[in-house]
Amino acid sequence: EAGWFAACGYDCTIRLEFLVCVIDPHAAVYDPLPSGICEMVPYDEENREAFAQTLMDSAEESLDCVALGRWGETENVLAEFQGVGAAERDLWMLLRVAGEDVGCLLLRHHRDTASLEIIYLGVIPSFRRRSLGREAVSFALDQANRLG
Repeated sequence: EAGWFAACGYDCTIRLEFLVCVIDPHAAVYDPLPSGICEMVPYDEENREAFAQTLMDSAEESLDCVALGRWGETENVLAEFQGVGAAERDLWMLLRVAGEDVGCLLLRHHRDTASLEIIYLGVIPSFRRRSLGREAVSFALDQANRLG
């Protein structure tokens, strides 16, 4: 199978591990940082271009999703994520700090297993190491709790 991916231009740079967190349905998980540093802005047609650009920018200097750069135009990136099962755009979030778009969180709800998958989480290089990933994961856990 790895040979097929290599033939399509993909690199094997990481080993993917799936982590599972069992959610207590009675616990509220999402507790924004006291400073309210990050706003989760739902994807919509008005922020489509900003969302796609932030998604591409978040892949810079990262070994995660190295194929993003190979997909070409930023519009193609959104289509590719829809193609891998992240079609529920109401679960796509733009991370915004002080009015600046700094990252993206794409979630996929698996109704058959009552689970929520983080399809992509990325933060632009200049905003990394500021607990934004932690806040995004806390938000995702709260969504998992809400969706059941």
